[in-house]
Amino acid sequence: MRAEFNPLNVPASVAAGTAYGCANYTDKWIQVFGTFSASLDIEGTMNGSDWFKVATAITTPSAVQVAPTLMAIRVRTTAFTSGAPRAILGGLQTRTV
Repeated sequence: MRAEFNPLNVPASVAAGTAYGCANYTDKWIQVFGTFSASLDIEGTMNGSDWFKVATAITTPSAVQVAPTLMAIRVRTTAFTSGAPRAILGGLQTRTV
C-alpha cells in the first residue's frame, strides 16, 4: 500500500463537484482548506448513482474521515459568498502494481 493524495473539484458556486472514484482507497480522509466563506457537504455513493451526505456544513478548513466502502466521493457547495475553497482526498491505495 502507498499513500496517495488527489485534488477534488470544489465549485465556487452552489453546485456539486465532479465525482472522484475512490473504491481502491482505504483509510480515506478529505482535507478542506483555503480562505473562503462557503458551506460544503462531503457526499459519497456506494452504487455510483445514489448520493448521501458523509459530512455536512464544513465552513472552515478541516479534515474529515470517510467510510472505506465508498465507491466515489464529491464535494457539494451548498452556500457560497467568496474565496477559494479547496479539497484533497488522501488515502492508502490498495492496488498492487
